[in-house]
Amino acid sequence: MTQAPPESGEAARVRAHLEGFEGTYLVGWAWSEASAKPCIISVRDECGTQFAEGEAARERPDLAALGLGRRDFGFRIQVPDLGTTELVRVFADGVEARGSPLRVGQGHFDGRVYVENGYATGWVTERLQLFSPPKIDITGPGGEIVASAASQHDAKDSEPGFSPARFRIPLTSLFGSTDLEVAARANGVAFARAICNLRLISNLEIASPERCAGWIFSPDARAARFAVEIRRDGEVVVTVPLDVVREDV
Repeated sequence: MTQAPPESGEAARVRAHLEGFEGTYLVGWAWSEASAKPCIISVRDECGTQFAEGEAARERPDLAALGLGRRDFGFRIQVPDLGTTELVRVFADGVEARGSPLRVGQGHFDGRVYVENGYATGWVTERLQLFSPPKIDITGPGGEIVASAASQHDAKDSEPGFSPARFRIPLTSLFGSTDLEVAARANGVAFARAICNLRLISNLEIASPERCAGWIFSPDARAARFAVEIRRDGEVVVTVPLDVVREDV
């Protein structure tokens, strides 16, 4: 690998970051200290041939956190025939963006995962013009698979160039977790991470040879319903659902 030449003064004043793909769209942001005009975004193949272009003028509220005084310097540029090159390179006013180049084609995924109400929900796309919905695994900090399900396209997604596969996977085995990092994998390839908080609050009020009573709920998944095992000397005696309405809890 050859060393990059020193940046010119103008190039050093351009900040650009490539975040990845949303379907066939390249997403990121670019800002120039030297000009109030939007940066021109050039998308090129591995040989340097430009095949897409746009401006970094997209309003994004999250860009306010960068402290640059503006938040209208995002970009979302559609890439034609995605997957026909090995990689894409992205330049802002001639300066290559951080995160560039990106590999494209089969086996390269982008997406989001969220932990909400006891489920891992989100979307995934493969860096191809068309792709088959992948199997989604949710893994724990050690890489162990804690939940799995198929993803599927949603007919309601009608935006040209963005037809993600969506998923909603119950995280039953993770109830009781706090600040646990989980990852989402598509066909074994990690593409997103999230923090899992599924606290359990419980109270055992009565425990006798004839009767047990109490309650359990999760403040992070209030609609979740649970069951408990009653054990004697380590052996399961009975498993019962928690379905008794309690006005006092």
